[in-house]
Amino acid sequence: MEEKTLGQIRVKADFNPDKDEMVDQIKNKAAELIDLIEAYSFSNVYLVGKAFKEVDTGFPIFENVGDLIQQFTTEPLSGFCILIKGSNSIQLDKVVSFL
Repeated sequence: MEEKTLGQIRVKADFNPDKDEMVDQIKNKAAELIDLIEAYSFSNVYLVGKAFKEVDTGFPIFENVGDLIQQFTTEPLSGFCILIKGSNSIQLDKVVSFL
């Protein structure tokens, strides 16, 4: 039996009672992302999107960019190297001016 990664454990990758292929894809991508974040020991991680709400990532999750901007307005980040990565459809580019 193959040992599970931390990402697979957190997202409960094996649990999909409806056998929905899209659920499997989302969980697998989320697990890969969690494992990558853990491997590089990033100190601050903020995830945006409804899909992340479906899994236990262990990181703060914001439903949309507006909620993330509110977080950065309330608690500004300083002294960090920041990577913003995501689909243009969720408009993460709007976050840049609030950093």
